[in-house]
Amino acid sequence: EAEISVKNAEILQLKDYTRNEIADLENRLDASENELNAKKEELTSKEAEISVKNAEILQLKDDTRKEITDLENRLVASENELNVQKEELAVKVAEISNKNAEILKLKDDRSKKIAELEKQLVIKNKDLQDMSKELEEARKSHKALETRPTVPKKESKSFLTNVDKNK
Repeated sequence: EAEISVKNAEILQLKDYTRNEIADLENRLDASENELNAKKEELTSKEAEISVKNAEILQLKDDTRKEITDLENRLVASENELNVQKEELAVKVAEISNKNAEILKLKDDRSKKIAELEKQLVIKNKDLQDMSKELEEARKSHKALETRPTVPKKESKSFLTNVDKNK
């Protein structure tokens, strides 16, 4: 009976120890479950945040694609306008080049005409000088004839004397 009593005491002690262990394990299990639930809630919250961020990213991607498309369209339109302006500029440059060529030809023609007129002027001046000399000589000759005295035929010696005096 003493052995049974010791065994019963050991069994009771073992039951008590097991109950304490089970209670401790249940408490630890509850704490783990609470922590797990908190982590689940945190994970759910993070998933919701990620979901919101993904939606924002998708919206940004869509907005960016639209902006890029708009910018590309504007760029193409600008390039087209630039090409039109380049063509217009090329036409104007060609027109200016043609006008410059015309101006240079007109200047060249004018220079040639001026040179020709200057030559003609030199010739006319020379002719005028020659005519002026001839006119002066004709005047002198005419004046000499006017101042010559009319001498009778007898007095021819004095006539020569008068001519010598006039010279």
